[in-house]
Amino acid sequence: MVRLRREIEGIVVDQSIPLPAYALGEIASSLVLPEFDRLLQGVEGARILVAGAPRTDLAIALADAGRQVTITDLETDTIRGLHGRLPPAVLGRINLVDKPYSETTFSASAFDAAIYHDLLHRHPQPEWLIHKVQRELKVDGMLYARLFVRGSLSSNERWQAHIEAVPTDAAQQTAALAGHGLAIAVEAAATGRLSHLALNADGRDAIDRGAHLPRQSFAGLVDEQLGAVASRLRIEKIHVGHGIRRRLASLLYGARSPLQRALIGCCEGLPETADQEDLGRSDPRVVGVVARKALADLGRRRRRR
Repeated sequence: MVRLRREIEGIVVDQSIPLPAYALGEIASSLVLPEFDRLLQGVEGARILVAGAPRTDLAIALADAGRQVTITDLETDTIRGLHGRLPPAVLGRINLVDKPYSETTFSASAFDAAIYHDLLHRHPQPEWLIHKVQRELKVDGMLYARLFVRGSLSSNERWQAHIEAVPTDAAQQTAALAGHGLAIAVEAAATGRLSHLALNADGRDAIDRGAHLPRQSFAGLVDEQLGAVASRLRIEKIHVGHGIRRRLASLLYGARSPLQRALIGCCEGLPETADQEDLGRSDPRVVGVVARKALADLGRRRRRR
């Protein structure tokens, strides 16, 4: 019990690593990995946790479908706004928490499913956070984690069986979008040389914090993050995001209307997911992971002790 308490209370966030810009806006967040986002809209279970980068739209949709939803990592002003605009029936099914998930402890087996966005790479000990999630999930509960990673998935045979490749010709689809200014947008996202005139205050602040730049330091290694998940849960599926989608979605956050419309149009023409071979060794990507808290796995861990 002492070790468990120390691990849960010892989870810290490296504040020097900003959240990726695409994770800060609901529209941008939904476009970066649409196949995985649709999966989240249909998550089953009576009690759902939404944690990490806040997705109030997702929490509201799940509550509107009759789920009891807890959403963490909210600002106080966001909570006030939700209290002012949500119908009482929906608001009654949402628990709004104005603290990071890592600083909020829930009882064991509190949730049927947990949806976690993007913060895992900001924890020096990511396995401790997964330990906390595993404890708060019921047996057979599901974790849907969207992670920001770098590294080559295809180089690690341990994960090959879990990766669902999507057959697409990304080169042809990218070429077809050249007339929409895709090349200019991608270059601006990669270098940070985007005119502030195209952004509102939120977008300018994100660029000032470096949230639009795809630096390697923003993302944990693939093996490190997937290994943290697999240390406590059984990985069932992995979705690999499209690299250009992530860059465009980062620009979308805080963009003014004309730029937003252009970026959404570019995203609509891109593949929704990528082949695992398309995940470069240094280019940060978004990966969606589906994992289960399996009773058989828990039994094996107890026997090993």
